[in-house]
Amino acid sequence: AASVTPNAAGKVYGDDEPVLGGILEGFLPADDVSANYTRTSGEDAGEYTISATLSPTAVLSNYLITYNTAPFTISKRPIAVTADDMSKVAGAPDPLEFTYTHEGDLVGDDAFTGALVREQGEDPGTYEIRQGTLALSDNYLMTFTKGTFTITAAVHNINLASGWNLVSFNLEPLSTDITAVLSSIEGEYDLVYAWDATGGHAASGNWMIYNPASPDNTLITLNRAQGFWIHMTQAATLEVSGTYQATTAIGLLTDVGGWNLVGYPSSSNVSPATAFTGVAEVLSLVYRYDASNPTNLWTLYDPSAPSYVNDLEQMAPGFGYWVYVTADTTWNVTY
Repeated sequence: AASVTPNAAGKVYGDDEPVLGGILEGFLPADDVSANYTRTSGEDAGEYTISATLSPTAVLSNYLITYNTAPFTISKRPIAVTADDMSKVAGAPDPLEFTYTHEGDLVGDDAFTGALVREQGEDPGTYEIRQGTLALSDNYLMTFTKGTFTITAAVHNINLASGWNLVSFNLEPLSTDITAVLSSIEGEYDLVYAWDATGGHAASGNWMIYNPASPDNTLITLNRAQGFWIHMTQAATLEVSGTYQATTAIGLLTDVGGWNLVGYPSSSNVSPATAFTGVAEVLSLVYRYDASNPTNLWTLYDPSAPSYVNDLEQMAPGFGYWVYVTADTTWNVTY
């Protein structure tokens, strides 16, 4: 009686094959019996069988041989994936893809499939970057560490001169409450006016008013579509935090004679002719007041006048604009 018993063995997916061995029992030394250990074929993670063949065959008939087997285990290859922290400014599109790094080598032509995703939300704050559909084959044991996606508020800084300024901002503020919008210059202004082109404030001459020292105010919110007059008691910088929008629809109305006081929620300086493309048929006049240029406070664009008459050469964010139209329309401003 004799036997051959392979040793259990294994490896990690993708590693080199180990040398297999085992134990021979009951064979006479003079017969010099040896074993060749092999396993069933396959390279994917899983269980395989180790068996043995003996030699020399001429002496094997002298034995009652028990051929035992043993398991060969290919274990999954560990891969640790870590999502890269990423960010954007509120209102901007997300990155085309969320990136990541990994510890541990991939085997041969193996590759990741799928993509990471992030927790939904567009307000400024932090969001998780999650595994999503990112995957490897079953030959890998993948662990995943989440990343952080940070949305920061966009900021529009507007320099204001002492005295009256006609301004607007190109972001939708995090809060449209007028005290929140103007919080960065608290104590440095004393009066704000905005124009109501709908006629809803005809009793006050179509003006909405905010006086920080008064409990009775008709101007309580400010948004990116509005232009407004602000009286500064000293020069300061208005800092508005918020999100920028790809397009802003601004109603230009004739309810109170055709005049509208509007903002310019864009990041680009363009000519008035370009800025008002699409509403040129009803556009009559555009005025801008620039407190930083005391020698030429008012500039004008008249589409029907010769070019030498017009000194409003570019629309620029940060300014408010008086716009006169001859018919109701909607002005779409692209950021």
